[in-house]
Amino acid sequence: MNSNVSRAQIAEALRAGGPSNRSVAQRLGCSPALVQQVRWGLGVPVFRRGRRPAADTWEGLYSLFTRPGEDGHVEWTGPRQQNHTPVLRLNRQCRTAFRHAFIALHGREPVGNVMPVCGVQQCVAGEHLADRPMREAQRTRAGAAS
Repeated sequence: MNSNVSRAQIAEALRAGGPSNRSVAQRLGCSPALVQQVRWGLGVPVFRRGRRPAADTWEGLYSLFTRPGEDGHVEWTGPRQQNHTPVLRLNRQCRTAFRHAFIALHGREPVGNVMPVCGVQQCVAGEHLADRPMREAQRTRAGAAS
């Protein structure tokens, strides 16, 4: 083992792609324990094998899987549940794209299901979504106007 490896060299290797402690240790000729100490000191997250998430926030995922449509509509390009509902999955949690867009716009949890009220069945634009109380109020206004 190379005892002349500096903590700065280890830090640089860790920042260059977040490889495992073992791979950094092998490349630099030092112990994995030393690499781990430097990792902890820097606050660099532990290396994980396997598939990396496409994004690390709900908003990041939403942005990744949406694209602007015509007339302010937002099209969903991402995964769907079996019933075709647009869905976001993050850290073993799941929420519909409708729910995310609603919370992001209104700053509150929806009451009941969130659904598009713009006439475009799968639109996920926050402005085009309503929860149960909003839909009921809309029906009441429409009935009063008749």
